[in-house]
Amino acid sequence: MRCNKIISAFLSLFTAAASMSFIQDSRPVKSYADDRPKSKFVQGYFIYSIYEDHAILNSCKTTVSGKLVIASTAVNTPVTEIKDEAFKDCNGLKSIDIGKNITSIGEKAFSGCTSLRSVRILNPECHIPDTSLALGDPSSTVIYGRMNSTAQSFADKYGYKFYSTSGNDCGDTNNDGKVDAVDASVVLAAYSKYSTVDVSPPREIMMVYDVNDDGKIDSIDASKMLAYYVYASSEGDKEDFAYYINYKMRTQ
Repeated sequence: MRCNKIISAFLSLFTAAASMSFIQDSRPVKSYADDRPKSKFVQGYFIYSIYEDHAILNSCKTTVSGKLVIASTAVNTPVTEIKDEAFKDCNGLKSIDIGKNITSIGEKAFSGCTSLRSVRILNPECHIPDTSLALGDPSSTVIYGRMNSTAQSFADKYGYKFYSTSGNDCGDTNNDGKVDAVDASVVLAAYSKYSTVDVSPPREIMMVYDVNDDGKIDSIDASKMLAYYVYASSEGDKEDFAYYINYKMRTQ
């Protein structure tokens, strides 16, 4: 009788354990495929991996020259990361704006960028690799960022020259998230102001208003902004201003 009770209890435990195992195994298990990008996206000089809720900048074509702007979004998806060695050996790259959605810059992202003179980081909490050459050469590269930001801390630690700047995207003078005729009129007003006085515009204004990166604010900058506004209006705003000045503007 006692043996039967023991057997009965054992069978009950076995049945319960099997039931729990079945419940556990029936739950969806995240596979490595869930971490794979939905698609690759090429925009101008940049190659992105597009995920469900974010995008990663994988690489940049080494033929690039002059100034580049990394947009805050790609295909309406926030660009959150610059991958390791993304700009490796982009010898012609002189200046770069890093969008406000980017939270991390990869290891050796700018290795071999021997002409890099200016790095502007819009996200005050962006992670920067803790190595002296992560953003170029401290003796020749200037870092622009917000006060008390990770960019300022990095510059102070490794001896880069640092200047405070606004968080506005290039061309977005009123920080409303778009570049349009209003911004162009602001640039024209600034051109009128600074062309009649012997005073240079503040650096933080230059970084936003000087869209063609020629070292001055003038009617050419305003005309580029107006041209983009017309283009975006007719094309349904399918490409942002960063892409326009990175690529379209160079081929016009």
